[in-house]
Amino acid sequence: GLWPWLCLAAFAGVFLTKTNQREVHQALYLLLAIGIHETVVTLCGEVFGDALLSLDASIAQFLAHWFVPELLASGTTLQVTGGHSVVLVWGCSSLSYVGDMMLLCWALALLLRDKENPGRGLWKWLALVATITVALNAARLALMATTPAIYHFLHDGSGAVIFRVIILTGAVSVAWLQSNHAIHKPLRAV
Repeated sequence: GLWPWLCLAAFAGVFLTKTNQREVHQALYLLLAIGIHETVVTLCGEVFGDALLSLDASIAQFLAHWFVPELLASGTTLQVTGGHSVVLVWGCSSLSYVGDMMLLCWALALLLRDKENPGRGLWKWLALVATITVALNAARLALMATTPAIYHFLHDGSGAVIFRVIILTGAVSVAWLQSNHAIHKPLRAV
């Protein structure tokens, strides 16, 4: 249910008003975001699920024209012309991965930050994680629609694990790049 996530968000919101420590604020904002994320993803799936899955299918078709030119998207279905088709369900959605990867990147960026120069502009790095995650998921969906064997490999087999490792590596890499960028960015004269 949603109530544990809403309670987590409420807990974080209450304690945000009770402290002035910057590090504690950042951790509480992250907890708030986690609670809100789970609630929003669940509600979006219920209210806008088909539209978002159709968007995922369209992105997969767009990206696949480079390596699977015969892939067609029709609503929430991806199909290779005259062949295999895949109907997308909510667990396949980029939204199910994007939020988690952005939260992971945010948490790691907080962990890796330099206290003297914590870095600014984390939002652009989170947007990069979102873009990478959507592109990787769209490519996975396109490949899953090519043949039943590839579908099973990427959905149930070792390929599913490899895909998760790749998107986790993407989020970790962007967090590392963000912290490295913040540490090595030259200070501007005032």
